[in-house]
Amino acid sequence: MKFTKMHSYGNDYVYIDFTGHSLPVLDAPERYALCLCHRHFGIGGDGLVLLCPCEGADFLMRIFDPDGTEAELCGNALQCSAVLFALSRGERQERVTVMTKAGKREVSIEYDGDEAARVWVSLPSPRLLFSQRKILLGETFFQATFLSFGNPHCVVFTEDLSDENFLAHAPLLEKHPLFPQRANVEFVKILSRSQLQMRTWERGCGETLSCSTGTGAAVVAACLQGLTDEDVYAMQPGGTIRCLWERKKGVVRLYSQAKIIFWGEIPDDSIITEKQA
Repeated sequence: MKFTKMHSYGNDYVYIDFTGHSLPVLDAPERYALCLCHRHFGIGGDGLVLLCPCEGADFLMRIFDPDGTEAELCGNALQCSAVLFALSRGERQERVTVMTKAGKREVSIEYDGDEAARVWVSLPSPRLLFSQRKILLGETFFQATFLSFGNPHCVVFTEDLSDENFLAHAPLLEKHPLFPQRANVEFVKILSRSQLQMRTWERGCGETLSCSTGTGAAVVAACLQGLTDEDVYAMQPGGTIRCLWERKKGVVRLYSQAKIIFWGEIPDDSIITEKQA
């Protein structure tokens, strides 16, 4: 079974394309995610993405976190999977429609020769579930804003992005009782009206080097609190993502990248062993 390893600003996933051929979709994709995403026993990645046949869209995208749970949406995976779909067919397809658990989404691609030079996605504005709610973790209070693009995000504005603060508290916020489905957690430092710095803790995965929907959640939350303008560059460990919130149109545009790291082939189902699963 062939796979592609891709990343968007360091947010890396293993992609398996089941469209356009007769291979059956995996019976137990959560077990494959546990194995393939392992960075020592498998390929390594922040998740497993399946491109599946779909009526009403170019394909259906399914995302599985390294712990085997299925996610509703991932902005980086959405853009990478669309680029993979277009390039694998040798076409300069500029619009790719993708069905997700959060609904149908459209990805736009600009090309430089045969390469995808620029990629962006337009998402409906996230639902604001609560704003600036105080959460006590040990002896420390955090003010959290909770939004959803179909996948949940807890945004915390802070001046302290250190390991001591982020790694100690983000995992606890992910599993806080306020978030019954758990949450992706963004710690965000405002640098100017058009720039912020952030770190993301993704549920079921841990810290990732970038997050597109997390960027959108952070920018919308910042705008709602009057901290930034609507066009913002979000600096993250893996790179900088631009987010434009067209508030009146109810649209969030995320500009990212989609890079192929390598291709490979999984020998057979025996890759999933009892120890790894």
